[in-house]
Amino acid sequence: MSSYLLRASASSLADEVKKQPGVERRPLTDRLIEAYQRSHKQGKAPASSWVDAWENSLPVVIDALVERGLGQVEVLIEYSLPHTNADVDVLLAGVHPGSGEPSYVLVELKQQRTATVHPERSVAVNLGYEEWKLHPVRQVQKYCQYLMQYKAMLRGKPERVAGAVLMHNAHDKDVLDLFKLRPSDHGRLYTMDRLESFRKLLGARLAPRPGGEAAQALIDSPEYEPPRSPM
Repeated sequence: MSSYLLRASASSLADEVKKQPGVERRPLTDRLIEAYQRSHKQGKAPASSWVDAWENSLPVVIDALVERGLGQVEVLIEYSLPHTNADVDVLLAGVHPGSGEPSYVLVELKQQRTATVHPERSVAVNLGYEEWKLHPVRQVQKYCQYLMQYKAMLRGKPERVAGAVLMHNAHDKDVLDLFKLRPSDHGRLYTMDRLESFRKLLGARLAPRPGGEAAQALIDSPEYEPPRSPM
């Protein structure tokens, strides 16, 4: 059974991502912190990087959906990939505007303003951590691949899944090396210079129709033997 930290329609989250005067954090951030603490032993607090992503990056996704008229799309925050330690930052569930079939967009949120690629390993990047990390585009591609292998409703249906990395604080010129990794429908990079392209992706993959049924179909989908962990 799939798990997630929070599930709701984009429109229901729109007010919660608005910054309130005199309040430290957005209402949605506080709600996610509480949900995280409830789901972990002894009320363990989430990592500061998670809190920062909820506070600063999630609103960009929610606002993009609402601006495109996609408020009925279902938003699953911190969607856990079964039998792994990996979580998709945001999984959007809805209906494909062309086929009418279930459609899903996996979004990885990265707050860094700069990035460099390892001189000898194109999939290793430095995002400001002490160690080299997997290229974020390859990361989301692996997440998509894992779900397509694991969930029966997605196996053999790659058109139902799309992947995106959103670096909304970065300009293209500051993460230029990241674009050298070949993009695909299951992994593509968007910076602050490409926010309109990100919105267009959402509109191309998700129709202005309720996404609750698609979200539940993914959650309830029969599961195959777990493939190799994506991370």
